[in-house]
Amino acid sequence: MGALLYIYDRNKITDMRDALSDRRFISISYLLHICDNIDDLMNLDYTSRSNLVIDLSNLIKEGNLNSIYTERYLLTILSEFENTIFCIRSEYFNSLIDIYPYLFDDDKISLEFQEAEQIQNEIIGKSLKIISSLKLFVYRMKSTFRQLSDDNKIVSLLNLVDAFDGVSLKYNPDIIRDATKESNVDFVDISSIIPLFNVRKDLISYFEVLLYHIATNEKVSFSITDEFSEEALQYFPLVFNGVEYIDSETVNTSTISDNDKVVNIEEINLISRQINRKLQGHQAFKDDFSHNLLKFTFLSTLSKRKILSIFLCGDSGIGKTEFAKIASTIMFPSEQLIKINFGNYSTEGVLNSLIGSPLGYVGSGEGGELINKIKTSKSRIILIDEFEKATPSVFNFFYELLEDGKFTDRHGVEHDLSGYIIVFTSNMSQTTYRNMIPDPLKSRFDMVYNFTDLAEEDKMTYIISTASNLVDRLKEEFGILVDINSIQTPLNELARYKNLRDIKRKIEDIVFVTFFDLWKLDI
Repeated sequence: MGALLYIYDRNKITDMRDALSDRRFISISYLLHICDNIDDLMNLDYTSRSNLVIDLSNLIKEGNLNSIYTERYLLTILSEFENTIFCIRSEYFNSLIDIYPYLFDDDKISLEFQEAEQIQNEIIGKSLKIISSLKLFVYRMKSTFRQLSDDNKIVSLLNLVDAFDGVSLKYNPDIIRDATKESNVDFVDISSIIPLFNVRKDLISYFEVLLYHIATNEKVSFSITDEFSEEALQYFPLVFNGVEYIDSETVNTSTISDNDKVVNIEEINLISRQINRKLQGHQAFKDDFSHNLLKFTFLSTLSKRKILSIFLCGDSGIGKTEFAKIASTIMFPSEQLIKINFGNYSTEGVLNSLIGSPLGYVGSGEGGELINKIKTSKSRIILIDEFEKATPSVFNFFYELLEDGKFTDRHGVEHDLSGYIIVFTSNMSQTTYRNMIPDPLKSRFDMVYNFTDLAEEDKMTYIISTASNLVDRLKEEFGILVDINSIQTPLNELARYKNLRDIKRKIEDIVFVTFFDLWKLDI
């Protein structure tokens, strides 16, 4: 920051006052007294907020350093008060830098009124210490956390603070550092604080400071449950630069199809949580999906259910096909989603296009699209898009497939799809669904849902997440950082659109306008 900070010894305060006699000395406590909020601070007249020397000592001495808006208060002074200087007694300087390591640039810290050489060296070393971005260690299974806890290798972040009442956060940095150094703790777990930020984003900066304190002990790492890992990276982009999984064994996504009489409920629930977290909105559907995925796993193991079938109706671009893509990516990350779009078929010979033509017909040697795709992809998620364009012969085909879990192609070869999840999507209304889809086929669908327009809050979550991810990728690949705060207003206006695909394209347009401007400046 631009302001100068003088560190003074108590026996040098007269010298400092004499040297800066053209300025008015005030305590930060006095300023907080006359301006107890940032609006009052901004509205001070020019003469009251210029040529000041503000003493920060009482900020540390009186324990105000963790009040909920102190950092914003100081940043406002730094940006709005002209020709202002700060000072602090030497015994409080280290605590100030511990709590607010980025407020003052090293070349703006003066030791002119501080005389103990050994303390000077300690201060200079302290102010220059930079903590690099860290890996965030993620566990998928609760058993991993339990084992670490049983071995006393992990502790919750909130266990290290003296008090946290949801408003103020109190802790002693020295005690925390000493405690983690003397213990056998390998991980400080931050899972408990992430849900707080959904309603109290003003707390993020205060916890970020605490993370930096703990990070000075290089033998301690930070951990988190996979459920909150992506949010943690968004909340603390400067603290963490990526994740590393620490489970002793990876999630076995084949659990849903292996008929070995073993069901790992924890893994199945983890899969559904990961899918549901990535899908914006549609909470009732997500709750039902979690239940049906677990139920299907047991029924499949008992050979009582072959295929999990899901039919999704609703307008274009509100998450129907996105659900299938998310499910395939999470459950079969290295495989291509198996997608069939009936909008690409003519009304003639639809079933032939799907499973191949009979022997002797033109193209009989090429096979059908469904057969070819299940041969080339090990994903067990099939997306059937624009199902309203299917024909009665296709309806009959899927009725039999969902009933038996297998089908026979036109060459007499049987294909077993037991354990697959088939997602049917259509833009048809609920009324059209009732009138168009035959009752025998309706009875075979495990889930039927009508997706409606997302709530504004869900769309804003999608907008900010998508924009942040794009900004991060551009910074990573091209070294140019778009300040997301500078484009917040046009991003907010996107919530009025319904189609998420349209919203995504408009997010890209907004980000790239600023990116290209910065690119031109950079070159």
